[in-house]
Amino acid sequence: MDARHKRLVEPRLQLVQKPGSWPRRMLGCCGSWIAQPINIPHVYVLARGYRDAYAVSLSEFTADGKRMIDAAGNTSISGLFRESLSMKGPLTTGEWSQEMKNVLALNVPGNRTSAAPILIVHGTLDNVVMPESTKELALRSANNGTSIKVSWYPGQDHRTVVEQARQEILAWIGEQQQL
Repeated sequence: MDARHKRLVEPRLQLVQKPGSWPRRMLGCCGSWIAQPINIPHVYVLARGYRDAYAVSLSEFTADGKRMIDAAGNTSISGLFRESLSMKGPLTTGEWSQEMKNVLALNVPGNRTSAAPILIVHGTLDNVVMPESTKELALRSANNGTSIKVSWYPGQDHRTVVEQARQEILAWIGEQQQL
């Protein structure tokens, strides 16, 4: 994909860094915050999950936005995107509520102990999940008592690492089943 085309399909999101946290490119779930709720399908999927898990009111979403959140349980990401294009909007009020900020902060990966062991296979050329983010996640997880293994694959990126790590992944799953 040439650079011009890549700019067209990969929107630039303005991130606001939480004080004292490490860089993230994901939504609020991973340590950084999108400055405000925006119309991408992942926001509706996250909001639905947080609504169901924490009973947050989702006051930052309009009636149309809340319809998108409801749809998030019944369709794919691409289906949500198509649905969002049919909405006249606005779908949000433009700012995260304090209630949602609190829930997002609760869900920074690695801040809680996982009952299940974790395997991460990460390509050193990954530009979707930055290697530094994985290092920080692994450290936080280990410090919280989570059993975590991280394997690095030189020259692999976010899309190619799984195939390269296939044998390790299958062996690790087999080991977990033996426990």
